[in-house]
Amino acid sequence: MTRRRRRARLAPAGVLRALPRRAHDLSRGTVRASQRWRLLDAMTEVVATRGYADASVADAIAVARVSRKTFYEFFRDKEECFLAAFEVVSERLLQAVVDAGAGVRPGPARRRAQLARFLDSLASDPLGARLFLVDALASVPKALRARKRVDARFVAAFLGDVSDRVLRAAVAGGINTAVVVELRDHGPARLVGLLDPLATFVERALAVARSD
Repeated sequence: MTRRRRRARLAPAGVLRALPRRAHDLSRGTVRASQRWRLLDAMTEVVATRGYADASVADAIAVARVSRKTFYEFFRDKEECFLAAFEVVSERLLQAVVDAGAGVRPGPARRRAQLARFLDSLASDPLGARLFLVDALASVPKALRARKRVDARFVAAFLGDVSDRVLRAAVAGGINTAVVVELRDHGPARLVGLLDPLATFVERALAVARSD
């Protein structure tokens, strides 16, 4: 797979993926937005391919095709850039789950729709999926804390009608473990195949808890 196809694409549709090589009349704001988003894309890629510990600012600026000076105009260090990329990925995943449940009554149909959107979103962004599911948990304490906050928001969006704290944690943990194992063993393409078993797992877990 080529780098072009493999790259993460975090930037909104209106942001330029690359700047013209010759003289142009683009505004400074347009140029700066392109540079920043390319750096976030690049950090996501180099961490996914090298791991957080071995990824470097030099790697990111090489992929993003910006200068070291430009990098430090946006980010203090590798950690800050990585955390910014994590925030973009996690917010998009969370919004996808929220949108999938909008207008649907709480219950099995809503949970299935949200699971489907979550899995599809991960499968469509392999590098973002790895950043969210793997790299954030193996990087720095700030990323771990950020992931915990995001997880709490996911649980609230997905299991808002379930009040049992332990049950909510168990269901969320089961989903996360299954997705991480599938990503590790088979890659992102097969994540959508988890929909039926995960939906069944969730409903059985909730049914057993309610019968006790």
